Amino acid sequence: MIKKSLGKLDIGSTTEQLFQEVENSPIKIIHLKHDHIFQVEKLLFHHKDPFDRLLISTAQIEKLKIIGVDDVFDKYSVTRVWD
Repeated sequence: MIKKSLGKLDIGSTTEQLFQEVENSPIKIIHLKHDHIFQVEKLLFHHKDPFDRLLISTAQIEKLKIIGVDDVFDKYSVTRVWD
């Protein structure tokens, strides 16, 4: 929602509509856990954006893929989907 409010992301709907769509989809919401935060401390500083670093650490802990265009994610032990 931060990127949306900055005009860097167009999701084509309101935030409320997006969350309603997510609730009615097979998308699973991952809640922030202590392990995700602890993992951030272990990451090398290839990427300095704190939110992206949290996404990377969550993906590592949960063994998930990252969806995004930022190729700096490739420097971490995660699989990035999107070119």
